Amino acid sequence: MKEYTYTPNDANASQVLFKILQETQNGKMIWASNVLTVGIDGNYERADGLAFCSSLHGTPIRIYKLYNSYYNTYRYIMELYNPNDNSVSWRFPENDNIILDIYRAIGEKYNSMQDLFNSYLSE
Repeated sequence: MKEYTYTPNDANASQVLFKILQETQNGKMIWASNVLTVGIDGNYERADGLAFCSSLHGTPIRIYKLYNSYYNTYRYIMELYNPNDNSVSWRFPENDNIILDIYRAIGEKYNSMQDLFNSYLSE
């Protein structure tokens, strides 16, 4: 499993992001450290997590299972990547079912987010 540190303020942030996207594009899972996320209080925070990518209507989607040491919690975060301008928009589902619904829509059946991650980890 490859590891990347994604620090958005770095000069090469978009290159690192593109590498993460390439690595995860074919269903591979990677460990991404120091990922910029938005905390529950609305402030930016950093977290480590597993990342994999799928595609919905041609839009790359990356989903992280993140552990945040500050909040001592796990959560799932979805990123939509726009290769045209290397921009990323974050989505913070209110519950895991939103992500599961996306995967069901593209024909991948999972009963829970843990099932989904287990299937990627077992490959």
